[in-house]
Amino acid sequence: MRVKRTLSIWLPLNIAAALTAITTPPSDAQMVHETAGWGTTAVPLLNFSSDDGTGYGLRANLFEYDGESVPYRRKFSTQVFVTTKGKWVHRILVDTPKLRPGQRLEAELVYRKEDFANYYGGLSDEDIRAENYARDAKTFRQAFPELKVKWIRTLRLPWRLRVGGRLSHNDIEPNAARSILSDFSPLGGDGGAFAQLNSSLRYDTRDNYNNATSGILEELLVDIGVG
Repeated sequence: MRVKRTLSIWLPLNIAAALTAITTPPSDAQMVHETAGWGTTAVPLLNFSSDDGTGYGLRANLFEYDGESVPYRRKFSTQVFVTTKGKWVHRILVDTPKLRPGQRLEAELVYRKEDFANYYGGLSDEDIRAENYARDAKTFRQAFPELKVKWIRTLRLPWRLRVGGRLSHNDIEPNAARSILSDFSPLGGDGGAFAQLNSSLRYDTRDNYNNATSGILEELLVDIGVG
């Protein structure tokens, strides 16, 4: 499967525009996870792609701190992102590093949509021009909801067990009756459901999995997908 090269520029704008508020931090706290209360961040997103146009969005996070859990007790995150040429990437995420002692659970719901997704198969740019495919014949619409779950259990430090998976469904509709998808009928060109399970044994010595200043992560991963 050949994917078209595109120019893409991301500007997270988090240096000047991120808004941060933490409630009632102790005066002697050195790190944010040593505080108790709630904190928020809001990061504007700006992107340009030659295929998708200009994109705008916002990623907002809500953190709960208990003064002990690293990097936080709970995190709730949401993202809204749209482009001028019909692409969406929306997310909702919940992360609980201490669901129970020694157990972390993360769940994420993602919705992606593209009005003009590309598929060129094995054709070169010259082949595409020779076939005189119109824009609609070279693209298709797709909607891609996805649920991802990750559970991590501490065995004996620094060893951990990770079990996770994802469930998704891709709705695909060509933008023209005669298209590259209909001409080549690639595997997965009709969309459908996909299920994935994975598990790994981790060697993890990081001091903070979100923003590590020391330590390493190595893992032996087994990944199985059906769809």
